[in-house]
Amino acid sequence: MRKYLFVLILCVCWACTGEKNTSESSSQNIVVEEVSIKKSKKRIVISTKKELLTEGEIGLEILYPQFKSPTSELPALTTLNASIKTLIDSTLIVFKDKEQGINTEDANLTDTMSVSDADISLYKNSPAMVVRNLSINYQIHHQNTDYIEIEFGFNKFTGGAHGILYTVMLHYDLKSNKNLILKDLFVANSDYLGTISKLSAEDLMARSAEISSDTSFINNGTAPKEENFKNFSVKNDTLKLIFDPYDVAPYAAGPQLVKIPIAKLDNIVDKNSLLFNISKQK
Repeated sequence: MRKYLFVLILCVCWACTGEKNTSESSSQNIVVEEVSIKKSKKRIVISTKKELLTEGEIGLEILYPQFKSPTSELPALTTLNASIKTLIDSTLIVFKDKEQGINTEDANLTDTMSVSDADISLYKNSPAMVVRNLSINYQIHHQNTDYIEIEFGFNKFTGGAHGILYTVMLHYDLKSNKNLILKDLFVANSDYLGTISKLSAEDLMARSAEISSDTSFINNGTAPKEENFKNFSVKNDTLKLIFDPYDVAPYAAGPQLVKIPIAKLDNIVDKNSLLFNISKQK
């Protein structure tokens, strides 16, 4: 679930939930409504004998965009907005139901958990056992009436030594009303995955010592599979590939970025594709 569907908290009080800040792109004729969700509550753990074992906080801090066009009809924005909302909602469902977090409707300020005697040693003076945080942010890399590209950053802490960071990219073709994937940049039936796999592996292997990785780690994360290259961006004649922590290197190395000049892909790139034409724009 880490990859599909990245963590900060507030005090014990509720803050603004579902606030919308509206800003307009002066050149692209599309309005962005930013939805903000901020919530937190305290979780207290006690033993069956009412002994306080530990306490911590659970929090949400989420920002995501919704788009409108005030001067022209763009029905695809409705579909795009729904896709974004589904991404956010599905992440919240997992956080609440499977990761012991909270959701946007949770009205309690405090949770009290009672654990059995057998679990006292696990929870006593161990806030990390109960702390749960989810933050979501975004960047809009491209926006006009043809195409919108958004990078979502997810940061979750659900216990353990560190949080989980991951990226989700959306590339939306507003004219065709569909989300684009890497395949849409290339000529049909070309071995684009084989080419991208080879170039990515070569780039990362050249820096393997710097990122504390090895051949096996890199080859696995850059194998010619669509899922390995779903987070990408195209701009300034360059294809940028984003690899999350653990994809091609240890967590401590952080996310990895591979940049491939479009010129190196010239024989397989579809010159009529929207993504190719976006890549030519500064």
